[in-house]
Amino acid sequence: MNSFLSSTKAALTELTSQFGKYKNKPIHLAIGNQACDLDSCVSAVSYAWMKSKLTPGILHVPVMNLKRNLFRLRTEVNYIFKELSVEPEHIVFLYDLNLSLFKKLSKDDLTITLLDHHFIQTSNPLIELKSYVTEIIDHRPINHDIPPTIETNIYQVGSCSTLIAEKMLQHLNRDELIPEIITLTFGSILVDTDNLTADGKVTSRDVNVVELLLQKSNRNKRDLNALYTSLAKAKFSIEGLNAHEMLLKDPKIIENPSNTFRVMFSTLHQDQNSFFQREDAKAAILSNLETQNLQSWISLSSVSIDHEGHKYKPIAVHCPNDEQRERITTALIEAESLDIGLDTDCSERFNYCIFLRMYNCKATRKQLLPVVDNLLQS
Repeated sequence: MNSFLSSTKAALTELTSQFGKYKNKPIHLAIGNQACDLDSCVSAVSYAWMKSKLTPGILHVPVMNLKRNLFRLRTEVNYIFKELSVEPEHIVFLYDLNLSLFKKLSKDDLTITLLDHHFIQTSNPLIELKSYVTEIIDHRPINHDIPPTIETNIYQVGSCSTLIAEKMLQHLNRDELIPEIITLTFGSILVDTDNLTADGKVTSRDVNVVELLLQKSNRNKRDLNALYTSLAKAKFSIEGLNAHEMLLKDPKIIENPSNTFRVMFSTLHQDQNSFFQREDAKAAILSNLETQNLQSWISLSSVSIDHEGHKYKPIAVHCPNDEQRERITTALIEAESLDIGLDTDCSERFNYCIFLRMYNCKATRKQLLPVVDNLLQS
């Protein structure tokens, strides 16, 4: 795996230095989403690796859709890469690329596959290369129009890596599936589906892929449980992180069509009260709004229990604009399936912040995002 990544990056560096001088080897970029979580990273790496086996005449490059200095905050990705001896310097990051050079290439010389997302935000530098997108592989509901010229493989399964694995199992022989790719795929699917136990997430296709890969590897279910436990521990680790880094550890950003209103969703891997009681919390939130050019920030914390013994997930909605904060809060409360109400017992008081409780504990950020996104698009 390390040799694939290092040789691919070296070849890309050499090719970009020659753009415009003579006919180049065609380039295919496999790019995950901006959250750059485990599923996104694994999908990009495994798909580029598979395509390199099927069409070696094209340079297939996995690209992390993130700034290099933020990659260390993706703790579960760093953990599994380290376990597989993948060196960070061999990874290609979108923000390291001079995208203006790629715009000089013809549509025959450059193609892009979007993995684990199907829409490029206007604030993402990748928007410059939007016209080069020829394929999309995603596992989330379609909420943006997709041109009919783009080949799509979009199904609501537990993990995008499931869709990639199905292709690998279809097109590659058993002896071509290297252990590193199998381990990455296992890890991604298990984390996305809570070890194949999450109601509403895991599907029969996820389970089937895991079973087929088990048959083609030397792993057993005990190995998978150990892998999941290690990855979950790494994912939720906040050791050594300050408040600002916690906001950027697992973020997703949505925006309106004109890019004038941007909202970041952060999953806090810490009790909500503990986070807001941190001395650096307020400064981190305000700094985050400024540095990320945000108009609102929404956090989702782990399950708590109210005084009547009912479980809920704490939500905080921060927005300096009173009217917009009220509109976001109202939209969330009116989403009946989420069962959200005001947290009247919360002792924390932050300027421009409203605290909510979501009693549908099966719901995750994936269910919150569309509610606010629909508001932004309108």
